[in-house]
Amino acid sequence: MKDRARDHTKSLPARQASAKLHCYSGVPIRHIDPTRYHDVYPYAMSVVYDMRNYTDHSLWGPFQPDGEASVDWEKMEAIMIVLAKNLQSFETAAERALRPLSIQPWLGCQRDSFRSLELLDELRPSGLRHEEDPYNISGSWMRAVTFLDYHELSYYNWEIDLEIPDDQPRPPISTVEAIRLIMMELEVTSVKPDPDPNQKMPVVTFKGISRSLHTPHDPNANSNIRGCVRMTKEGEVRWTTCSVYNGEERWKSEGIQVGGVRSARGVIGHWFDKDMDNQQGPAGPSMHWKISNEIDEAKVDEWIESWGSDSDSDFQGPNGDDDEGDEGGDGGDGVEVENPMGIDEGVLQIPGGMGMLFFTTHLQ
Repeated sequence: MKDRARDHTKSLPARQASAKLHCYSGVPIRHIDPTRYHDVYPYAMSVVYDMRNYTDHSLWGPFQPDGEASVDWEKMEAIMIVLAKNLQSFETAAERALRPLSIQPWLGCQRDSFRSLELLDELRPSGLRHEEDPYNISGSWMRAVTFLDYHELSYYNWEIDLEIPDDQPRPPISTVEAIRLIMMELEVTSVKPDPDPNQKMPVVTFKGISRSLHTPHDPNANSNIRGCVRMTKEGEVRWTTCSVYNGEERWKSEGIQVGGVRSARGVIGHWFDKDMDNQQGPAGPSMHWKISNEIDEAKVDEWIESWGSDSDSDFQGPNGDDDEGDEGGDGGDGVEVENPMGIDEGVLQIPGGMGMLFFTTHLQ
């Protein structure tokens, strides 16, 4: 994964096509020859957590800065890599398999590839499928979001003493992220024609609830939710969601369903503060994928109860550290990173012992 400022040998269309192919393949390329290539994860992190990529022009989502919701597949690729790394680490720590369809290449990336898991008894019809909804929204969905401690996010974006031109990327980072797994139960509320007369597919709105799967008492993960699904001018399926607490909108997300209408792969995108009009964050990557056309609250409650005993403080992040970082103390000494590429590595100690940022200061 390379962003447009790092590779001038390829045109933008070529880079976008390569990134889209990687997203459709669905399995992040991580096992590479370290003597020839950089690890892609720190570079993906630098794309996902660079607040300059969250603007009004890009609609705060994984889009090109054209105001038209044209998909930026390099952003999508970075999100996929970051989430896959965190989900893999979470699985290892929790000894549970929860990854979406990203185990086998190309699985679930086609239109109409979703197959529903049966949650209800045969004698209990779900009655949720809205016949006029072409996107098949109603049902149970799994969601994963990751985020940096806000001190780290702020330090990386505004406190590092580096002069980085607007058209150049921030340095790659490798630091600890927190992850949340959330169950969403959604139901269609309306199906209306798209205001764009050239768009044949409708705009479908929905509402529902979201509940944390492994941190059931986290107030930021349990909320009402509403949103809409529509097609972009490019023919991609665009999802917009908003989390609502006590009647007030708090978090929003923008994403694209990889594979098209009713694909099984899921929706990849950004979450962000609904009032993020000054690029101050917080923000991060998000993904949700459908489990079933049905909703069985009793069964979902059983899942949440079985996960509730697992404290997320035991989760080891991608670098083998606790996901919340060091909350106090001096943070210890810098950590040396193996450097087979002859890269000058800098180690930034975040004030207050919040964790470490490793970044490349010079490529030989």
